[in-house]
Amino acid sequence: MQYYVATGLQRDNQEGFSFHGVFPGYAFTPDGAAIVATADGKIWKYGLFGSGARTAIPFTAKIEQTLTEALRTPRRTGVDDVRARILRWPVESKDGKTLVFSALGHLYAMPLPAGTPARITTGADLEYAPSFSKDGRMLTFVGWSDANKGDVWTMPFPGGPPRKLTTVSGQYVNPSFSPDGSSIVFVAGGGAAFGDDDLSGELWEEIRVIPSQGGAASYVIGTKNRGPNRRVARPQFDADGRRIYFVEDADAQGPNPPKTVLGSVKPDGTDKRTHLRFTRAEEAMLSPDGRWVAFNEQYNAWVTALPQLGAQTVDIELGGAALP
Repeated sequence: MQYYVATGLQRDNQEGFSFHGVFPGYAFTPDGAAIVATADGKIWKYGLFGSGARTAIPFTAKIEQTLTEALRTPRRTGVDDVRARILRWPVESKDGKTLVFSALGHLYAMPLPAGTPARITTGADLEYAPSFSKDGRMLTFVGWSDANKGDVWTMPFPGGPPRKLTTVSGQYVNPSFSPDGSSIVFVAGGGAAFGDDDLSGELWEEIRVIPSQGGAASYVIGTKNRGPNRRVARPQFDADGRRIYFVEDADAQGPNPPKTVLGSVKPDGTDKRTHLRFTRAEEAMLSPDGRWVAFNEQYNAWVTALPQLGAQTVDIELGGAALP
C-alpha cells in the first residue's frame, strides 16, 4: 500500500551542482510515527500511517545577515530604434553587391560594402537561415512562431510576397536551393518542437527535399543530433545537383569528442559516402564548383580540396594530413 506522506515540498537549489534541484533531507522521529522535513521556510512534522497531519515545529535562530544595495541597470523601454549586436546566417548575393542576414528575428539586406540595412520582409513571425538561389533571384528561409510552429518559405529578391512551401508545420532549418532552382533541401526536426524543446533536444534530425514551387516534401536520410554545443547540418547540393552534401558526427572514440565528417548521398537517400573527416571542425561547406571545401576550426576559417567521388575518406588535420 502506498500513500502520500508529505506534499508541497520545495526543491533545494542552493548548491551549484544541483541546478535541477534536489528535495530536502528528512528524518524519522524517535518513535517512528512521523518524519521531519522543511517546507515554506519552516520545519514540519508529518504524521505517518495515513494520518496526514502536518505540524509546524517552532524554532528560533540567532543569525547575522549583511544586506547590500541591489544592483539595478537602467533599461530603455518604448524606443523605436534598437542596434543589432549579433547578425546571424549572413549570405552574400551572387553578384557580390548585397548581404542578407537575420537580425532581431527578421531578414535584412545591406548593400555592400557599407550600405544601410533594410528589412526585406513584413511578417510578424521570426525568420532565419536565408539562402540564395543560383541565379540570385530567389531567397529561401525558415520561419517560426510559438503558435503555429515553423515552415520553409521562398520569396523573390530583392523583395516580394513570401510563399510557404511546407504543408505540415514543424521545426525546420538551413534550406538551400538546387543548382537549377527546382528543389530545396533542408533539415527537419524529429518532433521535439511539439514538446516545448528545440533542435538541440531532438533524438534525430532528417534531411528532406521539397519542390521550390511547393508540394510534398520527400525524406532523404536521417542524421544524428549533434547536441546543443555543435552546429546543425547545413545540407547543400553539389554543382550538378546529383548529390547532397552534409556534415555529421562520427562515432566517438573513448573519452575524445566525436570527429566531424563530410558525407553525401543521392537525393533519394542512397549511395551514402564519407569524403572528409575533421578533428574539430564545426561546419564544412562545398564550393559552388564542387572542387573545394571551406570549414571552420578553432575559430578560424580554412579551405581544402575535395577528393574525387569514390576515393577513400581523407583525414583533414591542421597539423598535417593527406590534404592541405
